Amino acid sequence: MGAADQRTREAVGNSLVWGGKHLLLCGDWLQLPPVGGRPLFDTGSADAIDNQFVESGRRLWESLNWVAFLTKVWRQKDDPPFLSFLSRLRWGALTEADLTLINSQTVASVTNQPAPPLPPTSDFFAPVATATNIERCSVIRKIIMDTCREKQLVCYRIIAAPANDKNRAAIARISYLNDDSTDKIPLLLDFYLGMPLMITKRIPVLNHLKIFANGTLCFVLGFATQTMEHYITTVVDGVVVKQFTKTPAWLWVKVRNCTRILVPGCPAGVVAIPPLTLAVSIKMPNSAKLWSPRLTQFPVISALACTPEKLQGVTLEHWITISKLDRIHFKPQTLYVAFSRVRKLSSIRLISRLTLEYSRKFRPPRQAVAEMMRLIQLVCIPAYASQSVRLNFDDWKALQLTLAASFS
Repeated sequence: MGAADQRTREAVGNSLVWGGKHLLLCGDWLQLPPVGGRPLFDTGSADAIDNQFVESGRRLWESLNWVAFLTKVWRQKDDPPFLSFLSRLRWGALTEADLTLINSQTVASVTNQPAPPLPPTSDFFAPVATATNIERCSVIRKIIMDTCREKQLVCYRIIAAPANDKNRAAIARISYLNDDSTDKIPLLLDFYLGMPLMITKRIPVLNHLKIFANGTLCFVLGFATQTMEHYITTVVDGVVVKQFTKTPAWLWVKVRNCTRILVPGCPAGVVAIPPLTLAVSIKMPNSAKLWSPRLTQFPVISALACTPEKLQGVTLEHWITISKLDRIHFKPQTLYVAFSRVRKLSSIRLISRLTLEYSRKFRPPRQAVAEMMRLIQLVCIPAYASQSVRLNFDDWKALQLTLAASFS
């Protein structure tokens, strides 16, 4: 924030804070912390290089003079018990009654859940929330093979094509690597028609559509080459696998929740995405070295499973399956983000029963709680607000402060 303030002053030629401009900040300190950084209110020691901007940014944050909270929850408004559970989970104040409620949604395993309709309905997205990318990749592989076997679907396979043909054998040998080790460009892309995908790189030829970015969700509908000579067909664990001998020219996808016509003559949200040719940083197994060959592959990964970070801001209309999230380096509030993606309690599929000890691992940091309490105290009801608005706000504020107090 300190650096952005300085650059804004320079850009507009005004020495006032933010160059004399108004600034609107949005967010929730009780959800996931900033990626690759520290919260603005963090009073810990700053890195030497960034110390100047860290301090000035903190002062800017502390100078906030107007605060508003959105008090109406729309996503879970039709399930009050679930909404109350989420309110307490957000503050790290679950009760035994909350555990009884949520544990009623426990299932035996990732695959022990209602099967998606096939052929898939439009925008059917019901992911598994996993703690790590390694677990995510493992879960995805299992779901693809289980779904194809049970529904007698074809599993299509695209192996990344190296620009240098001498690297083809090497790529084949390490094609099993998780996409977390390959810069989110899969060396081996398995999919079935209708499967959800997530875009992982910017696609220059589609920039004009202003819809694709890292994290965009879509569903694979087909591909450009469908004649038999383009496949090598094998059977793996009872699943028919058709491996492309040449990278398809396009993947036809439908962008999730898109109601715009992206391609004339096609249904809303449907567009063809091309493969990209780019240098991919590969973390080689049993080595600290990186290998960066130029590869041609589609910039997508399966979205059958996602980490909670990738689910932020997503509303799930069907269900979410939640695995154990307390892995190494897990973040506070991961559990809240995962649970709050759905509209109702019945849309939760919980792999392991929750305990108070487990839930406390995900409580927000004390500094975040203290900062939220400070911000709540800064809220001022405008003079023109009606009596009912004032009473509703007083009730909301009292509840938030009660939940915050129960944190300790």
